[in-house]
Amino acid sequence: MKNLKIIMAMAALASTIISCNSKKNKINAGFEDHHTAQNSLDWQGTYSGILPCADCSGIETALILNADNTFVLTSLYLGKGDVGTDTLKGKFQWNGNSIHLMGIKKGEAPTVYKVEENQIR
Repeated sequence: MKNLKIIMAMAALASTIISCNSKKNKINAGFEDHHTAQNSLDWQGTYSGILPCADCSGIETALILNADNTFVLTSLYLGKGDVGTDTLKGKFQWNGNSIHLMGIKKGEAPTVYKVEENQIR
């Protein structure tokens, strides 16, 4: 009789655990996290740094991202004088947490950047 009480108690406990888990799963089943860099971060502004260069001292780069999804990308090839300055303007599109600079010819400049807190990569 004692064994039957233990078995019944264990069955009740297992049933309670299973039902709690299935209720939790039903509650979370419709939940999706829609946080992206676009709607969670203050991404508008100027990002700058020096990128590596094969035939110069480096590429001093500044990328300005505007709230209207336009950009200005300025590159100064260090050690090349004024000849090494390049400015590109256009629009960009969001793709998850990354942006794609539109209208740039392949190989002319990087076109995809990952937007993170206070930086881009």
